[in-house]
Amino acid sequence: ASNFLPNVTLIVVDDWAPKQGRTPENTITLIENALKKSPDYCSVLLTSKSYSSPTGDGAVRIRAKERLEEFGCETWILSRLKQNSSKRNLSTSETEFEFDLTEDGFV
Repeated sequence: ASNFLPNVTLIVVDDWAPKQGRTPENTITLIENALKKSPDYCSVLLTSKSYSSPTGDGAVRIRAKERLEEFGCETWILSRLKQNSSKRNLSTSETEFEFDLTEDGFV
């Protein structure tokens, strides 16, 4: 894996999963292969839209979360603090961060 992507330390795959429906197995397999082949010094960031729980409990769900965690991924959730607000909350497994989204990016 050391010659997979020389000098690349971050790979970003935006909208890796469909916005609706189940994530196709072949897409999950492609992500798994990319994660296995990326060198230890290279971080892989996958982004996708979350969705509301079909049970109606208001919980946020992450597409293929369990499968991604099997591959060693950690899932984070970026959400609005209030409707029509520029405030955002980033929840990780260890802590939460609050940001303000401005024209110049997050502050």
